[in-house]
Amino acid sequence: MGLRIEKAKARRQLDRALALARSESELPRDWLERTQRIARFDDKTCLVVLGTALLATATDDTVDALTLKSRAGNKAYSARGLAHEVLVPASVEHGFDLRTTGREPLNNQPFFHSDRVDAMPRVKHPDEIKYLVECLEAVDYLREDEAVLALASYLRDRIAAKQSAPPLDLGHASADLVKSVAACRSYLESGTESGRRAQALVAACLDLVFDDVRTARVFDPSRRLPGDVQAFHKLEPVLAVEVRAKPVSYSDAVHFLRAVATAGFPHALIAGFASVDSAVAALSRSTWPENGVYVTVSTQFSDLLLDALAWSRRPLHQSLGDFPQAVVRRLRQLEVKDSSLAQWGELIT
Repeated sequence: MGLRIEKAKARRQLDRALALARSESELPRDWLERTQRIARFDDKTCLVVLGTALLATATDDTVDALTLKSRAGNKAYSARGLAHEVLVPASVEHGFDLRTTGREPLNNQPFFHSDRVDAMPRVKHPDEIKYLVECLEAVDYLREDEAVLALASYLRDRIAAKQSAPPLDLGHASADLVKSVAACRSYLESGTESGRRAQALVAACLDLVFDDVRTARVFDPSRRLPGDVQAFHKLEPVLAVEVRAKPVSYSDAVHFLRAVATAGFPHALIAGFASVDSAVAALSRSTWPENGVYVTVSTQFSDLLLDALAWSRRPLHQSLGDFPQAVVRRLRQLEVKDSSLAQWGELIT
């Protein structure tokens, strides 16, 4: 069932396309324009889908470019595998911008459970998916050499995007405690971005205390660890944090604490920056009797930041100076919008 895309050949075809993209050769203008339009979509994954389909077709032009999983038909292929094993590593090695930072960018909804792009139910941005389908239908008509040229146009645009992306200058960020607290409060109050802002700020706080802090993209179904942020010491689990920008019920807390215990974390932090049930608040600074996990509940981000600054091994002025850039790294990891990054920069400088 389905086609097996030869990964070694895919890498060779990608190298061919990269050489063309970096050359002075004239490349198909229509594929450059399609790439640029999709690169402006709210759904960042669409850009990866297009690049993966172009790479698949350049490798085997009998492939059905609209498929996502090999079970979808005799000409279907695993887009997720090709993206994960070839396209994403190449973007890191060769410096082209896929707009996503995850190792498995197709591992999210609605692409994760769907077999075909043109048969995805309940999409959040139907107009974007409709245009993506039109592009993939055009990919489906390409033959191998045509697909290499189209892929080269795609890569030329994404190389240029990577090179032209302005760094976020935080050179004048103030190491001032009052200003830092105010900036964080304003940033959280002005938008949630599905919890990304709160999650990034919490991860940046823990970066001040722990050397190994992990977090995953919001709604990433591949996450295996409990909560949204985790801290480790020499690979030993230390702390798991559930970050909520919406009310936290007692039932939410119980499910989280059980998951924390199962995963072997001794300490659970519930960061509920909207509101928490009174029964949840009562759990703070106590041991959950059902599983022995120590519980902390934080309802104000400023309290969490102050705790992190107090327990940091670095001098206060250094931690305050490091914190703004740590937030930037986490925001980029969680793929917030460029406008959101710019807003953080304005608030903290």
